[in-house]
Amino acid sequence: MTKTKPAAILDIDGTLVDTNYHHAVSWFRAFRQHGHVVPLWQIHRHIGMGGDQMIAALLSEEVETREGDDIRAAEGALYLSVIEEVEPLRGARSLIEDLRDAGHRIVLASSAKAQEVDHYLDLLDARSIVDGWTTSDDVQQTKPAPDLLVAALHWTSSAAARP
Repeated sequence: MTKTKPAAILDIDGTLVDTNYHHAVSWFRAFRQHGHVVPLWQIHRHIGMGGDQMIAALLSEEVETREGDDIRAAEGALYLSVIEEVEPLRGARSLIEDLRDAGHRIVLASSAKAQEVDHYLDLLDARSIVDGWTTSDDVQQTKPAPDLLVAALHWTSSAAARP
């Protein structure tokens, strides 16, 4: 009987790389561009929630229906304008290496856009030491729906690493 390697699924955005405040400020500015003032602390408390849910949670379903796509587009552009300021959190790369050295299959999980995940993988210099990663292309629904975990679990049992 073949023994399966243990797996480690690690969140990227806000866990391995320090993005929470960059996202919060980008959302704050995107809301302001569309005439909505949402206190930054409230936005910060929602960071980690999928962008598809953020507007309804912080403003209303009506605003989501009327302006959601435009606000998300503004947040995306604003975030990309500061993504070069994002840094890995101290010890993030070492954690990945330690898990790899201990014999774990490693999957980095994110529902961020592929362009963002690519940037984070480069920051962490992680492509060659992980077995796979997820992006928004891999999920239908964002957290708290289980899509992200299901996609990440695919890579823990996959025989080949993501190209």
